[in-house]
Amino acid sequence: MMIYPRKSLRDNGFEWLKKEGARAGFSVDIAIDDTLSWGVGKETLLFVDGVKRDLPDIAVMRHYDTAVSLSFERLGVRTVNTSASMSLSYNKGLTHVALSAAGIPMPETLWGSSVGYDRASQMFGTPFVLKSAVGSKGERVWLVSSRGDYDSLLPLCDGGAVAQRYVAEASGRDIRVWVIGGRAVAAVRRIGGRDFRSNYSLGGSIEPCTLTPELSSLAVAASGALGLEFSGVDIMESAHGLLVCEVNGNAGFRSVSSLGTADIPAELFAYLASIVGR
Repeated sequence: MMIYPRKSLRDNGFEWLKKEGARAGFSVDIAIDDTLSWGVGKETLLFVDGVKRDLPDIAVMRHYDTAVSLSFERLGVRTVNTSASMSLSYNKGLTHVALSAAGIPMPETLWGSSVGYDRASQMFGTPFVLKSAVGSKGERVWLVSSRGDYDSLLPLCDGGAVAQRYVAEASGRDIRVWVIGGRAVAAVRRIGGRDFRSNYSLGGSIEPCTLTPELSSLAVAASGALGLEFSGVDIMESAHGLLVCEVNGNAGFRSVSSLGTADIPAELFAYLASIVGR
């Protein structure tokens, strides 16, 4: 069973996923998270849109919904990714705490409810990067050049604020590496379309990128530091070497699929099949 948020109903390649799943021996059910309910006590029951269903072999979380993933886990269903790993990747501050603890190279980072303009500007100079701790697709990520910028943007941060040194030489460019089951399977180079952000969803472009041993090793280590089995790792090329910028536990894959250089759903279902012995 693959769990999505309701906003994904508009178009998320569900038929594509079902087709790839079938090739790996799975009958893929797509469920929207707000249609799920459970009965517990004398027996364990799962309902989807009010209809009783058998518990799935695996629940693939395509949404940051801790309550849903924890419910599956506590009922003995294997989840990919786990609630613990998704919580770390959901909050960018926690992501960098985990990366730092694992010795993963990354931009210098401050995070908290209010990182403080004076502290950030003294550590990083200006401009520096300010991010909402919770967010995706390059949304709520800014360059801060003044106290006025900081004061106006801080209230827009959700879950805390993350400040980082601005890596000017990597502005508008990064490398996205997909990691599945502890193995780097594909990479693309992303080029920003409007500003210093490189996100494909913001109008950026992509080009093929060779998965070097250095890129693969760093991406796998970053994904493992968060406990993720399926991830997208964003890596910047700085003057001092490769730096992990973000680790996405709910990584999309339309960009690499458009290049025809990798089939991420096929790789994912092959990995899931190995988990259940198919």
